[in-house]
Amino acid sequence: MKKKFNLTSALLVVFILFAIVAATPYIISGDFVADEVSGAITYAKEEADTCTDTDQGQDYFTQGRITNNKDIDIEDACVSNNVLMEYYCTSDREVASEYHTCPNNYVCSNGACVRDETYCTDSDGGMYYYDKGTVIRGEETYTDYCDSEIA
Repeated sequence: MKKKFNLTSALLVVFILFAIVAATPYIISGDFVADEVSGAITYAKEEADTCTDTDQGQDYFTQGRITNNKDIDIEDACVSNNVLMEYYCTSDREVASEYHTCPNNYVCSNGACVRDETYCTDSDGGMYYYDKGTVIRGEETYTDYCDSEIA
């Protein structure tokens, strides 16, 4: 007795094989999730990493705040009067940090390097009437000049 070829059964087998081959990368990577209550299987797309820095990177003169989707929320902070802990986002959207020593005439205050308002310099060393000098104190600069009104 000869068996008849069943087209429906053959198409069903081909469809099942195709579905298995197409789903294999997702099954291997664990991207399918089974709902415990309904038993439904859904594709779980992993959330991409995010990283946001309010001072746009390694800006030592502005306090920044880092946030990401992994519950990190941290601000740049001073670890001493002239050393800053600077947080920033890498190109891979990871959070990184570095110690940064503030430049001369700067101090660390509120998570940023700021000009030291108490620092004062005089380029001509003081009261030398025949040398033009410049005094720098904080953000202000003063240059010696001749005043014809004073005699």
